[in-house]
Amino acid sequence: MARSDRRYTVGVDFGSLSARAVLMDLDTGDAVGSAVYDYPHGVLTERLPDGTPLGPDWAVQDPEDYWNAFPALIPPLLEGCGAAAEQVAGLGLDVTSCTLLPTTADGRPLCRLPEFASRPHAWVKLWKHHAAQDWAPRIDALAEERGEPWLARMGGRVSGEYYLPKAAQMAAEDPALYRAAERIPEMGDWLVRRLCGRETRGSCAAAFKTFWSRERGDVSREFLAALHPLLADLNEKHPGAVVPPGSMAGTLTEEAARWTGLLPGTAVSAAGVDAHVTLLGSSVGRPGELLLIIGTSTCAILNSDVYRQVPGLNGVVPEGILPGLNAYEGGQSCVGDLFAWFTDNCVPAAYVREARREGKSLHQLLSEKAAALVPGESGLVALDWWNGVRSTLMDFDLSGVVAGLTLATRPEHLYRALLESTAYGVRRIMDAMEERGVPVTALYAAGGIPRKNPLLMQIYADVCGREVRLTEGEHSGALGSAVLAASAALWGEEGFAHLTELTERYRRPCAAVYRPDPACADTYERLYGVYSRLYRRYGQEDELLKELKAIRLAAK
Repeated sequence: MARSDRRYTVGVDFGSLSARAVLMDLDTGDAVGSAVYDYPHGVLTERLPDGTPLGPDWAVQDPEDYWNAFPALIPPLLEGCGAAAEQVAGLGLDVTSCTLLPTTADGRPLCRLPEFASRPHAWVKLWKHHAAQDWAPRIDALAEERGEPWLARMGGRVSGEYYLPKAAQMAAEDPALYRAAERIPEMGDWLVRRLCGRETRGSCAAAFKTFWSRERGDVSREFLAALHPLLADLNEKHPGAVVPPGSMAGTLTEEAARWTGLLPGTAVSAAGVDAHVTLLGSSVGRPGELLLIIGTSTCAILNSDVYRQVPGLNGVVPEGILPGLNAYEGGQSCVGDLFAWFTDNCVPAAYVREARREGKSLHQLLSEKAAALVPGESGLVALDWWNGVRSTLMDFDLSGVVAGLTLATRPEHLYRALLESTAYGVRRIMDAMEERGVPVTALYAAGGIPRKNPLLMQIYADVCGREVRLTEGEHSGALGSAVLAASAALWGEEGFAHLTELTERYRRPCAAVYRPDPACADTYERLYGVYSRLYRRYGQEDELLKELKAIRLAAK
């Protein structure tokens, strides 16, 4: 429970399916309470609410699900903790990225205007909207041709998950709507504007997703016009001062205060990116500490005093998260989603009945059965590409592969192979960093899945040959946003300069440590070798998976 003599901050973490809020003690950094809000509309992948069909690989959302999270979360959170609004010094938030929304100049979502309600491009494009992937290689080719300096910093390849491919798809497929969109902000920046009445851009999303840099600013107008004539004015559609994490973007307006249950004038930090703020909320961030934020997908975040351009990573940004350090981002597009796909589609009725009889979830039952297997016993190796590849191939036209299936293959064999495939993907990311001279000195894991699945964490330790340290706390993303809010509340517009000091003050011990089993080392080296050969063949040398996708799309 909160104390009347304490000051607090609130952090809100906007994920793919829900938003989480945490009330944090400003002095200790401890979470006093938390709350969760599930988006009523979830993720729309087949049709809009009015029935308008969506194409393949679309993923959109309703912006009001985000805005309505504030009154659904904050007043009950304060009441449940016994805290008063006047005790809350700051509010921070983070959102998945790149997640964007076209609006009018005053911030009204186009999907809320009757003339655009049935237009798919008017809605929120979630990070995992992959229908813009065709634009990624075009951007790569044009950037290489023009010698654009930002391409190497972004790993040499652009992802269809980024801002520019999504905007280009909108301009090409619905030019009238693109022209009507006077603003196309990242969702975090849109929310901060509604809270403060001021247009700003969080520097994390600006640098990692729109290719902005402190030295050169945004991608040039000339490049944008060469990509598509309508895009010449794209930079004008996301204006505002670029504000670093932990610095104050503004204060709550009277209207936003009524909506959130907080007081007018409460400090609001610049919008953060979900994975980046999770690092701050997980007591991770010293040079060489690699944090895996494992959920529906996985983000791999690392701060380093070494600056290198690492091919296939999402990018490296000087002072992208903490002052004085270079922030690296990599990741995997399908982790929790992959495990859920398996339990939803590939488990026989007998296993469902057994789980129900024993009072267990399917994940618990399958994990127990998979844990009884020794490494290599299944004879399977999988490529974890069910939702395309983020790092290090940056190609969302690729799809999953399972090698070694026989009539003796059981569900637990497949389940373990999928767990292992995501561990191999992590190791590939680590190898890419260290091959370029970026040291990884420690491996951490955060998120609900690591806390629920000890087998997965042990597999990660065995495959990577390193200790995996499980971070403390259930809602690390929301806690990280509360840390940003604390920095903004204490130091205002200079908050970023003090962020390292604050995170060190709030640093907490690990919840658990998983150590590699030496008895598994040789087998996993061989299995990782097989994974690597499959990775090269189907990801770099053979167009087979892309041909299959083309056949699938043509058949629809």
